[in-house]
Amino acid sequence: MDRFTPSDLALLATYDQPAPRYATYPRPARFDEGVSVRDYRQAARASNEDPIPKPLAVHVPFCLRRSYCRDDMDTAPRAQRADQYLSYLTREIALHAALYDRDRQVEQLSLGGGMPALFSDAQLAELIGAVHRHFGLRRGRAHDFALQVGPNGVALKRIATLAQLGFNRLSVVVHDLDPPVQRAMGHRQDAATLAGLFTAARRAHIPTLGVVLSLGLPGQTLAGLSTTLTTLLALRPERIDLSRYSHRPGLPGDRQRGAGVVLPTREQRLAMLDMAVSHLEASGYVRVGMAQFVRPDDALAVAYREGRLRHDVNGDTEQPDADLIGLGMAAISKVGEGYYQNARELPRYFARLDAGELPVWRGHELSADDRLRRDVIQRLLSQGEVDFRAIEKCHRIVFRNYFAAELIALERFIRDGLVVLLRGSLALTRQGWLLANRVAMLFDRELSGLAPVRLQIVR
Repeated sequence: MDRFTPSDLALLATYDQPAPRYATYPRPARFDEGVSVRDYRQAARASNEDPIPKPLAVHVPFCLRRSYCRDDMDTAPRAQRADQYLSYLTREIALHAALYDRDRQVEQLSLGGGMPALFSDAQLAELIGAVHRHFGLRRGRAHDFALQVGPNGVALKRIATLAQLGFNRLSVVVHDLDPPVQRAMGHRQDAATLAGLFTAARRAHIPTLGVVLSLGLPGQTLAGLSTTLTTLLALRPERIDLSRYSHRPGLPGDRQRGAGVVLPTREQRLAMLDMAVSHLEASGYVRVGMAQFVRPDDALAVAYREGRLRHDVNGDTEQPDADLIGLGMAAISKVGEGYYQNARELPRYFARLDAGELPVWRGHELSADDRLRRDVIQRLLSQGEVDFRAIEKCHRIVFRNYFAAELIALERFIRDGLVVLLRGSLALTRQGWLLANRVAMLFDRELSGLAPVRLQIVR
């Protein structure tokens, strides 16, 4: 596939601006402290009354250093506090479990990147055992137990234990293997360590291995990124996630060592993304969602082809919509039609559990307009297109009337080749995929700048 020209990249750069990844809609910035633990308890109990209750999923986001991940945490427990943090997690698990029917077992489990570095094998086993003891863990062809790690965050001898604990998906956060970028970011990663991790995981029969690359890092270049991609492709990971680096001066952590290094320009970042996409597609990977590339036989690729791919707190997933239980500080639960976020500060998180209460701090219960816009944004970011008739059937609105202002705002995107508008749908072009969440912003009531409209119900 042809690469973009400098003039193409200059045009795309005019659209390139910070935009949410939309793990939730509305974004956590709109969550309100008026939504309390009482609301969460009511939502959990109500979910049991559904004729066919959704499956349960558990997500434990965690970073030893906040600046290394996307999770919005003010503080993080240090490694020496692992026993204490684990004891509070198990308390929280028990409090959540009391709200759900016992026959609703957990089918999806996802642990954040700091967990293997924080917890020993025995502690990880204790955490998973607590989930199993209080909820039950359903294992089989459909189960999805995922763990994110850094190449140096887990000893190779631990990989077999992780497989025995049930993890069948491992995601390795690489960022970039180029030495100048490593120095700028304060990282110590090398190709040999990464290859050893992959070899150990293959021997342990972990079926799905992925890597996360970051684009726009301090000191990053096209040549260095290309070399990293070549190294990674030799390992044949099932999934490769291209993540946009967000430079946030003032945060603690080694990541900010890059503050004195020149960041790539918008045009350079887009050129890196274009190069990476072309390189991956030429190597046989297919795009799913905003920036994930997978082998054609991967479950995500199958879900994308069948129109089942979803975008949620855990990113792109082929798993069915679940009631998500977030554990730990800053974790977000999604139950029914509401989001419920735990306290972000460790002392406050501990204090709530010491009082025998779930640490829910704030949340958002979705309105009809929220549910509609979330559906549009998720379809756009996961499948790259929005079928008007499907939206109208689900939400009982007339798409072109309800989103008249948004469709007018899209005219510039259509003219510049980012979006194609058909009679009954809209779709991202190849250029549009590079800026998918920027297009999605047009449907975000808080960020689009467009006047809100009343919900138009079709009787």
